[in-house]
Amino acid sequence: MRLQTALEMLSPAEREALRARRGIRVDPKKRLDEIEQTARALVAETDLRHSKFPADVRQLLQRLAVVGGTLPGGANDPGAKLLCDLGIAFRPTPPAAPATPAKGKRAAAAAAASAPRVAANTLVLPSAFLVQVPVGESEDPQSLRACFSMIDPEIVGPMVTQVLGKPLGVSGPMALQECWETLSTANWLESQVAELPGAEARLLDAIERVGGEVNTEELLALDQAPGLYRTQSGIAVPKRGAPYMLQRRGLLFQLGVERFVVPTEVARIVGAPRQAERAAKQASIQAAIRAEDHLPMRARYARDPSQAVVSALAMLRTWEVPVRPDIAVPRAAIKRVAERLGDREEALTLLIALARAAGFGRLATPLATAAGSLQLKVNEVGSTLWKTYIHGGAWDETRVEPEVMRSGIVARATTAVVTARRVLLDALDVVAKERWATLDAVLEYTATDPRFAAVQRLHERAMRERPGVFKPTLEDAYREMLTQSLPVLGAVDVADDGSAVRLVGRIVSGGTEMRPLAVKDARPTVSRTSLDVPPSVWVHALLDLADFGEFDHLKPEPAPGSMVFSLGAAALTRGRARGLTGQQVDARLRAVGLAPPFPAAAAELVSGLSDSREASFVAASGVILTDDAAVRAELRADPSVRRMLVDVDAGEVLLVRPDADMERLQTRLARLGVRLMELRPAVQTVPPPPPDAGDLAQEA
Repeated sequence: MRLQTALEMLSPAEREALRARRGIRVDPKKRLDEIEQTARALVAETDLRHSKFPADVRQLLQRLAVVGGTLPGGANDPGAKLLCDLGIAFRPTPPAAPATPAKGKRAAAAAAASAPRVAANTLVLPSAFLVQVPVGESEDPQSLRACFSMIDPEIVGPMVTQVLGKPLGVSGPMALQECWETLSTANWLESQVAELPGAEARLLDAIERVGGEVNTEELLALDQAPGLYRTQSGIAVPKRGAPYMLQRRGLLFQLGVERFVVPTEVARIVGAPRQAERAAKQASIQAAIRAEDHLPMRARYARDPSQAVVSALAMLRTWEVPVRPDIAVPRAAIKRVAERLGDREEALTLLIALARAAGFGRLATPLATAAGSLQLKVNEVGSTLWKTYIHGGAWDETRVEPEVMRSGIVARATTAVVTARRVLLDALDVVAKERWATLDAVLEYTATDPRFAAVQRLHERAMRERPGVFKPTLEDAYREMLTQSLPVLGAVDVADDGSAVRLVGRIVSGGTEMRPLAVKDARPTVSRTSLDVPPSVWVHALLDLADFGEFDHLKPEPAPGSMVFSLGAAALTRGRARGLTGQQVDARLRAVGLAPPFPAAAAELVSGLSDSREASFVAASGVILTDDAAVRAELRADPSVRRMLVDVDAGEVLLVRPDADMERLQTRLARLGVRLMELRPAVQTVPPPPPDAGDLAQEA
């Protein structure tokens, strides 16, 4: 949605309030209307590329960027109010139809029908700000939107002229907004690729064949056109020829000094006709797999990770371990979680890293409020993590340290992991879809993919640029995906010896989607001090239990099992420490489906928090002790003394204010005939225990 369109959906009073908050003044002498002036002023005063927003706001911007600027339920997320107050994001509502005469009703109805239709509680990030959001962990670093966020400013003007067919009177994000809206139109990229001249089409195809990413020297070698020249920074691309024209068309982007990238959306279109190039060899591999039965003697069957990752977040919330978007979770906490769940540390590290990249980390904060865009049930978490894994770079098996946040997010774009996953999933979808196939057969089929050579080349180049960071061979990364990452995410069954694999049926064809685990709606049960919660509850409601109850274990039977929380004395103590009331705990138990009257353990918890006693604290610098009631009354009656006392009835004690002047107080008391003596309480000492007879004998 364009920024001007979002502003049009606000009422005139709301636009005026927005301008007052941002200090924007509309010039009535200009030919531009007030909406256009407001839009340009908002963009001129906002730079999301170098913003210093709070963590919740930055994470919300990342989720908006991943979904293309429209986030259902995001209007209630933490950080949404700040973005809306600044005019960066909007909660669009159709404008109320003004009172119009009969002849203007048709025009008003037509305008209302043409307005964008957005569901309630949806948060919208206009395109002028969408193109500025930096690339995050859960986003493909080579996607078209990511390329827009890192575009070279010098190419913006020529791109606008080429894509729109005319120059614009604006520059920067406002111009990129118009390009983005055009490039995002359905079938626009397909038509542009199909209509490319011969030289540009050949160059684009050659870049896609080598992985969609080249440096300047490689680009000019593929172009094979004269005009190469050098500058102080190295070899430069001339402002003419096929490379420059592809940049103007938005099909090739220069990111940095020596990096040229074909966006993923464009590479998918260019490489589509080559998928049948090696059909004969692929058919022979499929025939060999079908001819034999590769069913292993023993295997590890895929389990949905939803309950495991939600349980891990619940434990981190109970232990007050922060899950921040910019810092990895401490290994000691992950080890403790793995011991409680009886799982491997590597598996829990993967799940927690993906959960953090997907935005679930903020729900692990004690007393956190539910985010509207993160309201989903426990059994749906696995499919959300799968999307984050496929499209993002939070976990990179081509690296020696796969968790990118722990190894540093700088220069993570030069990696082959995103394309490598798609190549592997396409191979699994053909040779191992719901049937067992040997690991070697899957790798052999992967090598026949037209994209394999490009992935191999990108991996070798990354190894040269950063020695010691990546695995020696791409096959090592593929084997780790097949035997470690994909089984943990519930996508692949693997033999105990790692010789055979099978893709589960929950993976939709193409590998980009995973169907949520099917569960029946059930109610939680309480057995003594244990609360069993089924996976059909809401994630935020379950994590709210961690503020007083501690996760104990997963109950696997009956499948898919339940999550068990401990209620009792420890839960009562934890609830009091976090300031929870009985009414709040009652509401949280009802939110997970526990119906009143509550069982004994839950009822005792609610009543214990409801009957909590209160005590007041008064700051004082000293205490005046006197047994004479007449003296106390005289001191309270004197105005100058009363100003230095705390106005609290403390019985036989007079409390002195913390800011009272002690010398002045002593002088005033002396005038009233009261001599103030400092009383120091005696220190209570415990006498040492008598010596033991054995010790006496040893000393003798």
